Amino acid sequence: MLELYNQEGKKNPFGNVYIDFGVQVNGSPQINSIQAKLLMDEFNKRGVNIGGGIVPNFTQLRLVADQEVGLAYKLADDVKEVAQVSAYPFYDVGRSGLFRAFLGGDGSWDAIDNSLAVSDDYGRVVRYDAQGVAHKKLQKDLVTTLTNEFRAKF
Repeated sequence: MLELYNQEGKKNPFGNVYIDFGVQVNGSPQINSIQAKLLMDEFNKRGVNIGGGIVPNFTQLRLVADQEVGLAYKLADDVKEVAQVSAYPFYDVGRSGLFRAFLGGDGSWDAIDNSLAVSDDYGRVVRYDAQGVAHKKLQKDLVTTLTNEFRAKF
């Protein structure tokens, strides 16, 4: 998502919609604490340093059933590295827990919303790659290709 944003001249490549692209986790879990702890345990088992916060995207996550919280995230089997919070131009970042990471329709980056399942009148696009599905080979201009595919759906 960051690459698309930069290619589009630091604007949301899909116009006036917000796009959930992953989650942000850091600190000692207080917000969405059970889900955060489950995910942080996965990172610790694999030796992934959480440091000041990390941002796994949806292709790096899998939804799993959990008795306490219903649905929770776990890491995909092949994940070894995850982007640090500092890799993104976030306007605001949540502390001590698990938060939505999204690019707003106005081009702002945020990783603070403590509600993991929110949608509103600004629109929303969530991209999640199902396990075992091959990615399409994209044409030269990734922004144009994805924009055309997105608009064709409406």
